[in-house]
Amino acid sequence: KMRILGAVDKPMGKSEVEVDVPEGATIEQVMLAGGYRKEHLRWFLVAKNGADAKLPTVVSEGDEISVVFPTSGG
Repeated sequence: KMRILGAVDKPMGKSEVEVDVPEGATIEQVMLAGGYRKEHLRWFLVAKNGADAKLPTVVSEGDEISVVFPTSGG
């Protein structure tokens, strides 16, 4: 399951999506399967099951990937 949090253009129009990826897939592959474009991935912060993670991190069945676009302002 992938949760999209914050001011992010939600690729499938939803704040939460479930995607099927092969065993041994990475967070990057999950995000691509969820509709993100490869050239945009570097802008996001990601977490796996609530802990900071990187795009090459391998995911397992049932993992929750959170995607956050860092924003600033005041």
